Amino acid sequence: MSLKAKKISTVQLILSIENEFLLDAINARIVQLLPNNPLAKYIGQIEDKLDLAKVKKEQNYTGTNPKKLEALADAVQIEEPIEELLAMK
Repeated sequence: MSLKAKKISTVQLILSIENEFLLDAINARIVQLLPNNPLAKYIGQIEDKLDLAKVKKEQNYTGTNPKKLEALADAVQIEEPIEELLAMK
């Protein structure tokens, strides 16, 4: 069997799996077998609930600077009222 055929067969097998725990085990094993996986930095746990405070901390989010935002708005010279702009489609 060619390498391409083996890849297709493996993907089809994985796609047929309906057991989440089995998929997690397969994923963990693949990561173990491929320590230099270029996609490894994108592999992570998907959490059940979004914790916005945690995301802000992880991404070093500091919020917007109202003065800079106002200066930017002044610089682009928008004359229409916000209600009119929001109503545009």
